[in-house]
Amino acid sequence: MNAQPNAKLRHILLTVGLAVGLASQPAWADEPEAEGTVHVTAKSITTISRDVVPGALNTTEQQIPTMQILNLRGENIAGSGVFAYGSGFAAQQIASGSLPPARAADLAYGYVGWDGVDHKVRIQVGRQFVFSGAPRYIFMDGVSAIVRLPANLRLDVYGGSAAFSGFQNEFSAPVVGTRLAWMPWTVGHIAAAFQDVSGTTEATRRTVGTDGSLRIKGVTLTGLYAYDLLGRGMQEARIDASWRPWSWLGLFARAEARDPLAYLPRNSIFTAFVQRTDGLVGGGFDIKTPGALYGNGSYDRYIIGGGGLDGYRAQVNVGLRLNEQGTYRTGVTYTRMYNGDNGFDEARIWCRGELSAHLTAAIDLDSYLFFAPVRGVSQSLMATAALRYMPTQGLTAGVDGQVWSNPYFTSQVMALVSLTITDALFRPAPVAALPSPKKTDDDEGRSGLPTTPGIAVNDRPLMRGAL
Repeated sequence: MNAQPNAKLRHILLTVGLAVGLASQPAWADEPEAEGTVHVTAKSITTISRDVVPGALNTTEQQIPTMQILNLRGENIAGSGVFAYGSGFAAQQIASGSLPPARAADLAYGYVGWDGVDHKVRIQVGRQFVFSGAPRYIFMDGVSAIVRLPANLRLDVYGGSAAFSGFQNEFSAPVVGTRLAWMPWTVGHIAAAFQDVSGTTEATRRTVGTDGSLRIKGVTLTGLYAYDLLGRGMQEARIDASWRPWSWLGLFARAEARDPLAYLPRNSIFTAFVQRTDGLVGGGFDIKTPGALYGNGSYDRYIIGGGGLDGYRAQVNVGLRLNEQGTYRTGVTYTRMYNGDNGFDEARIWCRGELSAHLTAAIDLDSYLFFAPVRGVSQSLMATAALRYMPTQGLTAGVDGQVWSNPYFTSQVMALVSLTITDALFRPAPVAALPSPKKTDDDEGRSGLPTTPGIAVNDRPLMRGAL
């Protein structure tokens, strides 16, 4: 998985692939999601950041990482039943303070396959995620197949090289697995799974498990259990329940226990910190009123075993559609998190609007107040503004700006520049413009800049979803 020795070659291949993919211009269907078409998306993201004043290291470091991402997808290409999916990237650190520029490139995932008549058999080959039932999925280079049998039975089989990665510890190991499920979906399903990872002492794992679901009078229950046959005991047990008593109200609950070692190579440096079983229990709700108001909330209590930390996370989010189509909206979020040692209260307000048919803007203000100072700092403030300009179908340019104060630097200014090109750029323009679709209530006005406060426990991704 370490691609740096071949970074230049892969960068060239990705560039050539982009040129070929965009120049090939297959016979596009009028409907973008129609079968028989191939879709290509190329995206370039560059982030520029610099400390305003010297931070914890008494420096004003500047970093300018850039990444080019190429995505390809096609289903039932030319009516043959062949499908293909792939995503590759090339990254370079243009400037990194006193550090030398770094380069990397790799194939995030990529596979081709064939879906048989009536979808009875589906085979795919390449780098892929495979649902294994227990423990849920595995990332591998290999081949997998789905066979739909009579009597509502489904058989999954796969084999290849499982990819594991850790801190300066990257390797792969042979893997085989299978899962047999009985799936009368009006009632639910039940499945049993087996997975064997071998070849190296560090990676050896042999798992059996079961997963299932049950639907009873509007309540859906799902659960799974995974057990390591080689002596580690339980890997994971989880149960989820959801219920929608009315169309505008949904309720859910969950409980989980897991052994973090089940998801780490045995020679990972993190094994010294996770000799335990972790647990979580929680629940929440979501509301989608017939009017302009919508929202959701949740509470989770988690326990890190072995005398570790005991904490919780609670959040409530309220959004308001300012017009019927939902192209203008605003919202507020309150979050409280405690990790057994420290925590924070978060208050966030955001607004998003389509200023014109081609221009969308958003503002986002996040404030964090820590229970106890982190490096002598008791709060973090982030203010973000974002613009997305789409001059024509299939071409979008974005500019984000952010000012961020954080315990690990006094103040930082960041900017993100993005350019996205899709195959829609090469399709004929539609005869008549359709009205803008109503936005979903999950479409919050978030920018693409990082918004992680300087505290140990935080489950947000580094990059928020673009507008």
